[in-house]
Amino acid sequence: KQVFVQEAALITMGRVAANDEQRAIARTVLTKKLSHRNHLIARAAALGMFYVADDTSILDMYKIAVDEDAPEDVRAFLALTMTNLKHPMAPQLLKQLADTKKGYYELVGAAIMGLGFVGLENDPGVADFLKDVAFGKKKVRTKYRALAVESFGRIGSLAVGREPIVKGLTDRETDVRRSAATAAGVLDFRTEAERQIDAIKAPYEEYEGIPISPEDEIRIKTLETQIRAQQQDLAKNIKSVVHALGKAMKNDSDGFVRRMAAVSLGRIRAQTPHGELGIRYLKQAIKKDRIGMREFALLSLSIAGDETALETAKEFAKNRNPSTRGAGVIALGLIANKDREHRPCTEEQRADADTTLRKILGKDKHPYIRGYACLALGMVGSGDSAKLIQ
Repeated sequence: KQVFVQEAALITMGRVAANDEQRAIARTVLTKKLSHRNHLIARAAALGMFYVADDTSILDMYKIAVDEDAPEDVRAFLALTMTNLKHPMAPQLLKQLADTKKGYYELVGAAIMGLGFVGLENDPGVADFLKDVAFGKKKVRTKYRALAVESFGRIGSLAVGREPIVKGLTDRETDVRRSAATAAGVLDFRTEAERQIDAIKAPYEEYEGIPISPEDEIRIKTLETQIRAQQQDLAKNIKSVVHALGKAMKNDSDGFVRRMAAVSLGRIRAQTPHGELGIRYLKQAIKKDRIGMREFALLSLSIAGDETALETAKEFAKNRNPSTRGAGVIALGLIANKDREHRPCTEEQRADADTTLRKILGKDKHPYIRGYACLALGMVGSGDSAKLIQ
């Protein structure tokens, strides 16, 4: 009878259902509760459905999601659950819910965000819809416009996202520029050949010790011969994004935009050889005594795997300013991260970073810096560091 207990039970039911039989039982209970007169209970059922919903649940969820008399937060959670299922009906539903003129804020925002996760596979028109929200319609709330721009980063396509993200970096509204700076760094800058290679390798990487089959080795080698030419085809578009980010990092009036632009430059360089212009922007920022910006520039060089990052990080770690010192310490962890995918450092560099961090942990007087050193040592992942961290 107590609402709080019933809420907890419904959410937990979805979370803990461990096999097909349990998930089916959970769906039966949760589906009935979706239309409960107490919207808190209905919302809890919608949250629980996120974990167990399948194609058999679509019609029940859709009916409530499009019902304007149903609670808005329940409709939002159901729309996102359909998004998570990547159901073909999700894009049209989300576009219907993303009514920027009269819709409920959380519902409209969730729908715009969901369109980014849906992508273009089931509805290529999603891109035009998001462009219209971001730049086409008049008197659209800034938050909606920002979410629309950010959703191009979630879609991930450089070909589709480049133009709206670059345009967003010069928008009059700060929130839109912030979203654009963030979205630029999560675009997919791989070539088609690189994406295919990653798809071939993925099943083998799930288990240790399983060699790639001779047939797949041949496919990979054939695809590798195509990468260079495809990178040249992407060069112009990548450079336009890098140039726009460099200008934002240097000139934008908002600190968050400048810093996220720097981080995105590092992410781009980590994925592609055409991010070298971004490295020049970052090195210029490091030379300027601009507290906050130079620290993010170093972190971005570390993300990029630049060859100068290690020595710069060691210099920063000796600085008098705690913020600068902290950035240097975290950068050492990023450079020598044991799980690093792009441009990993050499074993000698990892050992150098590990030794430097151990000294900082043992000698630095500032408790925050010693804490950062623990965090960075965890990234490096040397087994001997466990006792020091403990």
